[in-house]
Amino acid sequence: MRLDPIEVYILECFRQREATSLTFDEIFAESTSHRRDALRDALVELERAQVLVRRSSHGNRFDLTAEGRRFLDV
Repeated sequence: MRLDPIEVYILECFRQREATSLTFDEIFAESTSHRRDALRDALVELERAQVLVRRSSHGNRFDLTAEGRRFLDV
């Protein structure tokens, strides 16, 4: 599986926080509006194409899927 650097950045947010679930704010911390747009697009890609994260029913939280946990070895 080949990931874009920004997708790797998002997955590293999960790894660094030792979390399987993060909010938008935790992922977007201190980002510019341009960077937030790129991160949002990357999250959509990780959710739809890579199937490594899933938006929770609360809408502002993302969870690692089983595949995402295996990918990060958590």
